[in-house]
Amino acid sequence: MNKKWVILCLLSIPAVLFSQNVPVSKLKAYRDIKHGNYQSAIDSLDILIKEKPDQDLYLAKAEALYFLEDFENALDYCDKADKMNAFASSQLRLKIFLKQENYDQVKQTLEENLRSEYKIPLFELYNNPDFTGIYNLNFNDYILSANFYSQTEKQIYQVQ
Repeated sequence: MNKKWVILCLLSIPAVLFSQNVPVSKLKAYRDIKHGNYQSAIDSLDILIKEKPDQDLYLAKAEALYFLEDFENALDYCDKADKMNAFASSQLRLKIFLKQENYDQVKQTLEENLRSEYKIPLFELYNNPDFTGIYNLNFNDYILSANFYSQTEKQIYQVQ
């Protein structure tokens, strides 16, 4: 019996030593965004960003600002995230420009997104209410006619 406990402890030590610790405040900020407590999330994210700037934190703050319709500040945080990883914020930027009805920027951002590693899946692009402005601009034909999506992706969209 003691031998089993010793083996279990020895196997558990690496898992404990190398496990990732996620700060509770980071989880709280994401939970606040999910539950619509955007100002609380922004306050938490400000503290976390001061401690250690991170692309995900910038994007989370930009998203909270987007929901508060503070688009200029949201775009500033999108810029900060993009400096760490190009086009990381392109999906959120697209939503912002659609809300602002800035159609020149919509087209440019949509093309950037569709050429990046952060490409919005075709199903989401056509079924997410945040992207309905794309239909009004007749970009849906452009998206399907250009080579942004493979035939397989287009067929999967049709099946879904």
